[in-house]
Amino acid sequence: MRLKGIVGTLAGSLAMTIALAAQAPPAAPPAQGRGQQQLPKNLKVLPKAWTVQQVRALMQTFAESLGVQCTHCHAVDPTAPPPAEGRPPALDYSLDEKKEKEVARQMIQLTMALNGEGLKGVGDAAVPEKVSCFTCHNGQKTPAMKPANGWGRGNFTLLPAGPTIAPRGGGGGGH
Repeated sequence: MRLKGIVGTLAGSLAMTIALAAQAPPAAPPAQGRGQQQLPKNLKVLPKAWTVQQVRALMQTFAESLGVQCTHCHAVDPTAPPPAEGRPPALDYSLDEKKEKEVARQMIQLTMALNGEGLKGVGDAAVPEKVSCFTCHNGQKTPAMKPANGWGRGNFTLLPAGPTIAPRGGGGGGH
């Protein structure tokens, strides 16, 4: 008898809990705040699951690799109030107004391709990323296209016609 009473009480409690839960308003979605990770807007090449913090960390490597500031690729936010004196304008990182941003996307794709399959098996296998923006840019907006003192002989090209070869200095004919 006592077991029936306990089972009945448990069943009644369970039914009451279910009934109350059905009447409760749905839980509010979590508020955007300090504890929650924001996702960046308008990612076209980088993984869409990356957080704002991850994108900012990568962008800092671009700034260091090219010796530029954020304004090199990113446009001023047209809806932002004017900046305080001595402060830079607010940027809207999602805008695609600058051609430099599209060039950066192409360079990111090139770097991803080189590190993905292009250089697979080259160098230390424990280092999955063989090249970065710094590999070519070395802190300069435009990478050097030739050594500071020029090419020793000819020029660099991988085009079908091949490099042009500078004539050798020296006297006449066939030694």
